[in-house]
Amino acid sequence: MKLRPYQADAVAAVFSEFRSTRSTLLVLPTGAGKTATAGDIIRRGVQAGRSILWLAHRHELIEQAAEAIERASGCVVQVEMAARSEASDGPSLFGREAGKGRVVVASVQSLTRRLARFPADSFDLIVVDEAHRAMAPSYQRILDHFATAKRLGLTATPERGDKKDLATIFETVAFDYSLLDAITDGWLVPIRRVEVEMNIDLSSVHTHAGDFNPSELSSVMTGLDALRDASLAIVKHLEGRQALVFCVDVAHVLMQAESIREAMRAKFVDGRVECVHGETPRGVRDEIFASFRAGAVAVLVNCNIASEGTDLPTCSLVAMLRPTKSKTLFSQQRGRGLRALPGVVDGPRTPRERRAAIAASSKPDALVLDLAGNFGRHAGDVVDALDGLLEDDDPDAAEVRRILARRDTDDLLRAIELARASRFGRMREALARDGDFFAIFGIVREAHRWGREMTSAQRALLERAEIPLVGVDFRGANQAITEIIRRREARLCTYKQARALVRARVPLMVVERASFAGAIEAITALMSASGRPVGDAWWRGSLARAPAELRA
Repeated sequence: MKLRPYQADAVAAVFSEFRSTRSTLLVLPTGAGKTATAGDIIRRGVQAGRSILWLAHRHELIEQAAEAIERASGCVVQVEMAARSEASDGPSLFGREAGKGRVVVASVQSLTRRLARFPADSFDLIVVDEAHRAMAPSYQRILDHFATAKRLGLTATPERGDKKDLATIFETVAFDYSLLDAITDGWLVPIRRVEVEMNIDLSSVHTHAGDFNPSELSSVMTGLDALRDASLAIVKHLEGRQALVFCVDVAHVLMQAESIREAMRAKFVDGRVECVHGETPRGVRDEIFASFRAGAVAVLVNCNIASEGTDLPTCSLVAMLRPTKSKTLFSQQRGRGLRALPGVVDGPRTPRERRAAIAASSKPDALVLDLAGNFGRHAGDVVDALDGLLEDDDPDAAEVRRILARRDTDDLLRAIELARASRFGRMREALARDGDFFAIFGIVREAHRWGREMTSAQRALLERAEIPLVGVDFRGANQAITEIIRRREARLCTYKQARALVRARVPLMVVERASFAGAIEAITALMSASGRPVGDAWWRGSLARAPAELRA
């Protein structure tokens, strides 16, 4: 299996961390291929003769992991789950033949009851899927039993709802690829947000274990008005989409599914509505998921079943009917709709090409329905579609929310771009006057994700061009050098010329387009003015006397 560039970087980062630490985290957003990435790590471990344990907590996660790891590693995976005890009851685990690795995929619940069958040194590496769960006592028993094994945690959301620190289990974060990066780079589809006004009142709902009390929340969400409002919103936006609906509990699932069916009948909308929950038999659940993937189910209503490890790439509408304070839960549920359709993004080589391929596909985006109502004292705590895209202290967060509130756009990536452009515009004048290369030429500087320093060759070239180097890393240096070369080939003004024009208060839009020859004439004219401040009015009047290429 060929890895994507960020997945290959993640694999290299994990092995680099293991040279100096015993445990580390790998953070990739939902839909970005954590299992495929970890599968390559396991493949290399198997080839080196290592014994590896993969831990997960649900049937679906176990089955998917076993299949993916066998594809990636070429190794027959042994499963420890319920009636299957292929490792603990078989002779192969303890043979430890030189040069032959092995992989065991186990459910946490089953393995905690079978630990006595496994010597403490049975495994060289333990991979913990959905690692934000690793603080639970059942996980701790397993990790403590195999205390000498290295640990690799996989998660999309390293932040826990109960605020317990995963650093007690994982010493470092080897690699962290954000959701915003994955969308910007064209690996996941853009998110469109629609706010749904609902007649709900959460002001009296209590908080339990960091989130809303489930029974009290269910009472609110199963009110007739709430069921109707949600159903009408889903049906309104259903055209051409498959919807995944997240509810509070089983009662909510059943009532919401029936309400959606009634709304579809009333609006003469065709489509099959199914529901799955903890009481749905496994075989029935698997059949419903298969029907959804095949396009036979229009709306799938569930309670926590599709939150983790469920691959439903055709889903393009996610209705979040379970208000939550947990960014982890919300991120997992929202992420079910963000996968691109199979094959769409694996051919194009650049972010722009991938984003264009997504836009041209039958799934150009994912629509997320956010709830709006009376949240009372919980108003600032309820997670919405923007959370997880920006850091809490991001300087653009407030402006993004204002843009969304004004309905300037419903595309979250576009709203972020508009907010950053606005802030950049406000900062650009001041930075340009200080001689900032990027501000003068209108370039949004990109920082290298891993803080890689510029090379000596880059530094020498930028120093010859007299470009300030403070805070410029490898990626920023590449941007600067690319712009220098582009301007030289287009015979545009140099950085030194542009800096002189900016200091004379020449408008930045004019400076960007000034030619090399035109800048020489303009600077000569400015110098002849005996250094007097040159304002916008003077400059506009002088344009008539400037060379045509500078006026263009």
